[in-house]
Amino acid sequence: MAGQQQPPGQAAHHQAQGPKRPLGVTILGVLHLLGGLFSFLTALFVFSAWFSVVEEPYYGDPEADILLIIAVFLLLLSIANLVLARGLFRLRTWARKVAWALALFSVLFGIFTLLQDNYEYVLNMIISLVIMFYLSSRSVKEAFRERPYIANRPPPD
Repeated sequence: MAGQQQPPGQAAHHQAQGPKRPLGVTILGVLHLLGGLFSFLTALFVFSAWFSVVEEPYYGDPEADILLIIAVFLLLLSIANLVLARGLFRLRTWARKVAWALALFSVLFGIFTLLQDNYEYVLNMIISLVIMFYLSSRSVKEAFRERPYIANRPPPD
């Protein structure tokens, strides 16, 4: 209706909203979220396998130790992926940098495997290069730009 004013809280809410999240960043966030959930479920499965191998009292079975190390690694990986996904969804500068560094690591790993005549990771390396260039684009960097604190916007992490 013309002539009606918005309630003050609603107007402030619209002003406090940050920039629109680019679609590619949302896709990366969803992929990290799914990777984190998959790693968590896999960690639970490996923990259950560890519990089935361990005998009471536990005397340090090497097979059980390997299962426990894998389960803990997967659990840490899942937490890292979930934290990164949240950072990407909230357009945190550190999340863009971490995602870029992970893509760089993947490219370097792909080059290493190519030097050993292993071509399995070529597609992964190409996708990682695309992610690196995308995260380095001006529009994506602008979306992740640090912004001053606004009263109605949640404080940065």
